[in-house]
Amino acid sequence: MQKLDKRKSGYKPFSIQVRNIVLNMRCPELPIFEQVAVHFPSSNRSIQRKLTDEGLSFRKITDDIKNELSGYLSKGNKMKIQDIAYILGYSDLSAYLHAVKKWRTEFQSVEK
Repeated sequence: MQKLDKRKSGYKPFSIQVRNIVLNMRCPELPIFEQVAVHFPSSNRSIQRKLTDEGLSFRKITDDIKNELSGYLSKGNKMKIQDIAYILGYSDLSAYLHAVKKWRTEFQSVEK
């Protein structure tokens, strides 16, 4: 988890705060927006607006975290794919596999 706490490129101060709260609240699934929002003295809409101003969204932050965790958990093929999907909060294996495919596509388009 310490590797995930490092500053993420493209993230700015407020989004880093949100990311750190999400990481600290995981057990093992990630918290939902409303659970994180109570940690800020702002309305839900203000939080969303601040993230948008930084070019991010709560979903993007949690997707990035899931992508990173997926990479760490799948290294060495020591865990079953179903177990990784469960740990990351996916109720269905196919939803997890769809997310992995999306992450790979995004990564390939960034590489080009």
